[in-house]
Amino acid sequence: MPYLINLKNNFTQHALSDIAELNSKYAIILYRWLSMNYNQYEHYSFKGGRRQDQIDSYRNPEISIRDLREMTDTIDEYLDFRNFEKRILKNGIEEITNHTTFNVTYEKLKRPPH
Repeated sequence: MPYLINLKNNFTQHALSDIAELNSKYAIILYRWLSMNYNQYEHYSFKGGRRQDQIDSYRNPEISIRDLREMTDTIDEYLDFRNFEKRILKNGIEEITNHTTFNVTYEKLKRPPH
């Protein structure tokens, strides 16, 4: 239940029927983040006020592994990326795709070190 608190934050209102179908806390966290981005995509696509590349970034959002680990509170867990990917990303995305209106895929992008 703690992941259902503050559902109206971040400019979004989640479909409770979607969230009710999710069992994993990571799926709920990912769903909320994806939903927030998609709602902004829909809003700015209809109302304007953003450049096309900004609108596209809401539709296909990017997140760093560090930010994703912070968001899911897994900075010190699943240190081997393969375990992180399987338990957090693949399982969460599969659950979201199977039980919500979102059809989610992801692509790993390598960035050069800063």
